[in-house]
Amino acid sequence: MTDIDLLKFVDISTLILDCMCLIKMFWEGIIKHIYREGNHCVDFLANQGTDLNISAASSFVKYSNIDSVPPKLVNLFEDDVKGLTFPRFVSNCNFKP
Repeated sequence: MTDIDLLKFVDISTLILDCMCLIKMFWEGIIKHIYREGNHCVDFLANQGTDLNISAASSFVKYSNIDSVPPKLVNLFEDDVKGLTFPRFVSNCNFKP
């Protein structure tokens, strides 16, 4: 995906381009995908973000600060540190091109 292709996604293009610029500034680094089941803290925070009342028509990315750590996040962090794993459920698709 090129920088131009990203501009098709107006709501997130600025954020993605900012991330790409930051990545290019590092001397060395690896970006890899981790399924949400592999990082419960990030999954929890992402779900909390989707619960925020943000207008879909807004072209600005809104940020929210957390004043205190939610108790559930503490438990999830402990699970992540212990390396607890949970099954990943994937729906079976019978797609035939």
